Amino acid sequence: MRVHIREKIYICGDFMHVDAFPVFAPSGNRRKRRFKPTSETQKLLNDKYALKHLEMLLETNFDDNDYHIRLSYNDKKQPTSDELAIKNISNYIRRLKYKCNKLGYSAPVAVWCTEKGKKYGRYHHHLIIKCELARDEIERMWGKGYANSRRLQFNENGLTGLSKYLPKHPIGAQRWHSTRNLKKPIVRENDNMSKKQFEQLFDSHATYDVFNARYKGYFVSQVEAKYNEVTGNKYLSFKMYRADSKYVNKTMRFIA
Repeated sequence: MRVHIREKIYICGDFMHVDAFPVFAPSGNRRKRRFKPTSETQKLLNDKYALKHLEMLLETNFDDNDYHIRLSYNDKKQPTSDELAIKNISNYIRRLKYKCNKLGYSAPVAVWCTEKGKKYGRYHHHLIIKCELARDEIERMWGKGYANSRRLQFNENGLTGLSKYLPKHPIGAQRWHSTRNLKKPIVRENDNMSKKQFEQLFDSHATYDVFNARYKGYFVSQVEAKYNEVTGNKYLSFKMYRADSKYVNKTMRFIA
């Protein structure tokens, strides 16, 4: 059975996510036995992939000129149901879009989620937004309570922390919602990595210079090397950022 290494690369703004894993080309008609994960394991995998997908979307669409806004309600305008809370944030995005269109601005790009407090049952929303309206105007147009915004800040890990924080307690069937103009990461896939190169990256995942040497113009910031004890296969996932990025705050020291 032939084995080659598949390299799947996701370009997300100034960040790059890479998955490297073995792919088996069976000889003849013999089929390889497939292992089906338990429902609990599958749920954990689904949650992990969903958060990773959100992380890549955020890094693809936003930079340090954009905002994370927490929208809350005063007592008089507190929603009485999940449906009304979801409708409120949708209407707010619609008003922002209308105002931008009226002024000749580009339509806002946004990702948001809605939460309900466990203790007091109060609703609030988290919104990541790219919008040409002035910051004060964006906050003022909420009109249902407090709108506290801050600019997005990027370190070498990008928006990993924010992508985990946003959908921690979502209401409704969807973890998050977004505008339709959200861009997707650029995906590149190849089988050019040799097994020797894969083993080098897998076995030396603490020495970041090996990754930096292979991917010119990028520095590595996160590495996850996994070994599946059931199948006996190795899987490698890592994240990098552009060395010439204008908005990534570089604070880590790399092992040379």
